[in-house]
Amino acid sequence: MKKITIISIFLLLVAINSNAQDIFSAAAEGDLERIKQLISDKQELVNATNESGKTALHIASEKGHLEIVEYLLEGGADIEAKSIYELTPLFSAAETGNIELAEMLIKYRADVNAFSQFFGTALHRAVYMGHPEVAKLLLKQGAAVTVQNSTGTVLHTAALLGRPNLARLLIENGADVNSKNSSGITPLYYAISTGNDRSDELAMLFINNGADVNAADKNGNSVLMMAVQQGFPDVADKLIEKGADKTIQTINTKQSLLHSAGIYGYGDVATILIQSGLDVNARDADGKTPLYYAQKYGHKTVAQPLVKAGAEEEKTENNFGDSKYVTKKMKNGEAYIWLLKNRGYVIKTRNHLFIFDNEETGRKPDAPSIDNGHYSLSELWDQNVMVLYSAYHAHGGPGEFIHTLEDSLKNISYLHYKDDRWRHGNKSLYLKGRETHHIYGAEIITMEAHEIYGMGSLGYLVRVDGLTFFYSPFPTSKTEEFNKEVDFIAEHTDKCDIAFIMAMPEEGEACRDYILEKLKPKVMLPMGHKSTHKYFRKFTEGAARIFPQIQTGIPGNPGDRFYYRKEELKFN
Repeated sequence: MKKITIISIFLLLVAINSNAQDIFSAAAEGDLERIKQLISDKQELVNATNESGKTALHIASEKGHLEIVEYLLEGGADIEAKSIYELTPLFSAAETGNIELAEMLIKYRADVNAFSQFFGTALHRAVYMGHPEVAKLLLKQGAAVTVQNSTGTVLHTAALLGRPNLARLLIENGADVNSKNSSGITPLYYAISTGNDRSDELAMLFINNGADVNAADKNGNSVLMMAVQQGFPDVADKLIEKGADKTIQTINTKQSLLHSAGIYGYGDVATILIQSGLDVNARDADGKTPLYYAQKYGHKTVAQPLVKAGAEEEKTENNFGDSKYVTKKMKNGEAYIWLLKNRGYVIKTRNHLFIFDNEETGRKPDAPSIDNGHYSLSELWDQNVMVLYSAYHAHGGPGEFIHTLEDSLKNISYLHYKDDRWRHGNKSLYLKGRETHHIYGAEIITMEAHEIYGMGSLGYLVRVDGLTFFYSPFPTSKTEEFNKEVDFIAEHTDKCDIAFIMAMPEEGEACRDYILEKLKPKVMLPMGHKSTHKYFRKFTEGAARIFPQIQTGIPGNPGDRFYYRKEELKFN
């Protein structure tokens, strides 16, 4: 009798689960009649949730099936139901820009200020995705402009994504141009530091609306510094005109704005700074002048006005033109490694050139080359080039320079994460975790990691030309899952020369330590988006304390170069 009861309960649960799956499928497919039938049989299905915490109302909203949305609402669906990411159905309208759906949900009294810790409010999503009509509707219905998500206020989001029209709308509705997020960053700082195509327009909008022209991050990097580093001459000129401190220096290296001009390579910006009266022979903490850096990083358009203004001659390597190290004859087990400006590294081995996490946003220097954290067609011409991505890059796209070279370069291939189908091309491969591929004589083994909010990324173990190196995926708080993937990589190699590990606090450090413990690399280098470069030193020094037997390197500027040979790393 007891056994029969258990079986009956099991069959009942299976039937309930099957019906729930049916209503989710019907909501996705727009099958209103099927939904009516299912709810008629089991009313509780109206608020049943799937593994992501979504109800049929969430799913119908995502797909834009308005008839089903209205039927579900009339039938008692919870309009404030939250998914595991704390998203209500109104977020779907904001995400997709579906103004009719937004109006319908608001008519049924959806909370326009419903909050997700990570994503913020529906207004955050509308701004993030660039939907002004939905944003206007939400604002009209009382959406708050002061609420902060992990990025900051909605104005921070507009600044970060390069949306001047939405930023203007938000300012008109009371958004504070001097609001600070949890890291002390203002919208003006984000507008300039992201270096996107609308940065200068956004910066001028914020400045003209009273933005603090001396705003800086916690490391003392001011908005004027960012304008110099991103190559915005008009913004730099405007900031100086409005009273920005042009004598500011970096905290640790004591570099002036002219030193930054020498490092980043924009001749027009350097000219403005020289004309403003800055000392062309100023020396930083290492005793180096702006001309030293202009020569080291190959920026002739900066070096020339410096010399003309009286800069003293510097004895240093002259890297004007293409990098000579790309064509240098090498042996197995050797590698040259350069830090890219926006994200990732270039790695040159004996017969291959790898570009990891290429991201081409913002203005390039006047003379881009690998020696200044970029690259030119002529540098890649005779190379076996492999471009590898750990994850989707929101600011990238098929228009990136590296993707225009597919038909120009004989030997180039692109390796993408499986979900990055926004890039196309005959030489692109889409990979998931635990795959092995052999390309141009290189063996590639992948691992996959997922964050709690669903984003996935790839890590790569590469064996090539007598070297084995590992490029990590994004760190995650899903520690057990991440560690199992690292274990998989460790099972497939008994050697690791260099580990490139994403520099992030907290979970990034835990992931770092497990990678180093399991792979036991000879060398560790930090990597990540340019916004994480400020963590490089602390992140790397933390690793050195725990694993003193592992060599570490800390790149400081785009184009900084390392040389690896016989298990030894040198800053080159």
